[in-house]
Amino acid sequence: MSEMSNARNRIRAFGMLRNFADPEGYIPADLSGARTVAGILEILKSVLKARFPEFDPATLDECVVASETDILSLDSEVVPGMELAVLPPVCGG
Repeated sequence: MSEMSNARNRIRAFGMLRNFADPEGYIPADLSGARTVAGILEILKSVLKARFPEFDPATLDECVVASETDILSLDSEVVPGMELAVLPPVCGG
């Protein structure tokens, strides 16, 4: 059984974070201890740094987290079963 199937929530990666995701675009991590968006981001920083030594955890400080309908604040509650997206900043022209 994979870590992702044990997790309460799923985290979809976009942009450059996709380099650190599984083939379906999700970041596999046990998120069961996280109750807020800030908690999710702290877990992701640890997980990604452990798996990818080149990953800079500060990258996530520049990202926003969204539910299926809203951009969430760091203190937003995360409820079991939510699918979240981590959206890095983008630039365009």
